[in-house]
Amino acid sequence: SLIASFGKDSNGNKVTDGSYVNSKEVKIELSVDKSEENILGYEIYRNGIPCGFITRDKDKSVTVYTDTLDSLNNRVIEYKAIAYDYNLNSTNEVELGTVKVRQDGGALAPA
Repeated sequence: SLIASFGKDSNGNKVTDGSYVNSKEVKIELSVDKSEENILGYEIYRNGIPCGFITRDKDKSVTVYTDTLDSLNNRVIEYKAIAYDYNLNSTNEVELGTVKVRQDGGALAPA
């Protein structure tokens, strides 16, 4: 099954569900608990809408997806992820939770 979590922020702090992120990037760490060689890649959802796909990093056990948020600021963003094998079968969907994006110290607006 899929294992997904937020990565670290630009200051090296681990991002968790509900964290504030003062950055234009959110890193997501992705892996599976077995048969990783069968995984083609991972689809990332931002607020329920697909925002990216990354192929599995064959050199590492964890693949890191970086979501760049140029136009999103002062928002609460929810992330989910799904892994796909080479036959495009999907794994379980994992809800990573939410981050509160607040670039340059702006006030947080309601979601």
